[in-house]
Amino acid sequence: NYIRRFQGTDVFEQIFINIVNQAIDKKLVGGTEFFTDSTHIKANANKKKFKVEVTTKIKKRKLDLEKEINEEREKIGKKPFEYKEKEELKRQRVNTTDPDSGYYHRDHKEEGFMYLDHRTVDGKNNIIMDCHITPGNVHDSGPYIDRLNQIEKNFGLTPGKVALDSGYYSL
Repeated sequence: NYIRRFQGTDVFEQIFINIVNQAIDKKLVGGTEFFTDSTHIKANANKKKFKVEVTTKIKKRKLDLEKEINEEREKIGKKPFEYKEKEELKRQRVNTTDPDSGYYHRDHKEEGFMYLDHRTVDGKNNIIMDCHITPGNVHDSGPYIDRLNQIEKNFGLTPGKVALDSGYYSL
């Protein structure tokens, strides 16, 4: 009944946004500094039941940077660089029981099929501003900028300071 009634709706997200807006109205949220980290959540999936898939992709962030560099070069009258489009071949394990999970492996951590819970809190009273779940094989820095944009869209807040751990280094 629960899945049938709420699957495909954003009712829980709307409840969350409403609660955070109440905290903002009560001046519990400063909105000037955010702290973000992620934690892994074990998927209910057998780590021995998987298939290996090979995917190709071009990193969007890399393409955006190359485009921005060329725009700056053209502004100062220099010839734009010609970049070779490199497709990355990526082999990843896809679990047959829970294909939405991702294979998580880091030094000194448990290995297996996991999800990552990316959470951002406000610095004034540790009110959770955003919570986003991704497969366990997604790098911490991947969804970060989009999540900051989502906070700005939902609440109109842009922090002056953010604190992240070294897992977000590739931003």
